[in-house]
Amino acid sequence: MRFTPRNIVLFLSVGLIAGFLITSLVFNEWSWARLPLMDQTFGDLRLVTSTADCVRAGGWAMDSPSCDPWGRLYNYPPIWAQSFAFLGLGANDTNVVGLISGVVLTLILIWLLILAVCRNCTVQSFIIATLTIVSPPVALMLERGNTEGWIVTLVVLSAATFVRSPMFSVASASLAIGLKLSPALIVWHYIRHLRNWPYSALLVWVSLVLLIPALPFLSMIAERTM
Repeated sequence: MRFTPRNIVLFLSVGLIAGFLITSLVFNEWSWARLPLMDQTFGDLRLVTSTADCVRAGGWAMDSPSCDPWGRLYNYPPIWAQSFAFLGLGANDTNVVGLISGVVLTLILIWLLILAVCRNCTVQSFIIATLTIVSPPVALMLERGNTEGWIVTLVVLSAATFVRSPMFSVASASLAIGLKLSPALIVWHYIRHLRNWPYSALLVWVSLVLLIPALPFLSMIAERTM
């Protein structure tokens, strides 16, 4: 890519966008997106971290009473709370985890934006990508610490690396499916377009390994999510 004045301006704009989102995240200032703030930050993430405390205490199961500060029932696959508990992370770590994951997620979104700019180098594509990233849904995702942000990012990374790095693409897709069943249609895309059975088999195997603990609770998770 040539560093023309036009592209330099675009990259500087990308830096400003990243700084704007990270500043909003650090200072919990989302008035520009008109978000309904909760009385504690990272409300969705807090459901996972508070449940992780119960997992570490022992005796927790999907049908256990709520561990959430607001009394919400746990509606994620068990692997989320179990992984946080394994790492020793709980409710007291919510703000730190939320800030770090939010910054990393923002930088990944910005990186994908840069890729779009590098590939197309048009003002129109840059404006569309910017309006997508600096939007109330993305702001709400960051403010709540919602795990869906990571799922979407993994799916996009899988698509972006599908041709150049099939192994990384398979790893991203497997993790997305294992953490959230909804991206499972990726499997059909791999079988149809990649036409590499070892990679496709690896995708299915890793996804199933991650999903198996959640399979008995899928109806419960769906009911609680509605």
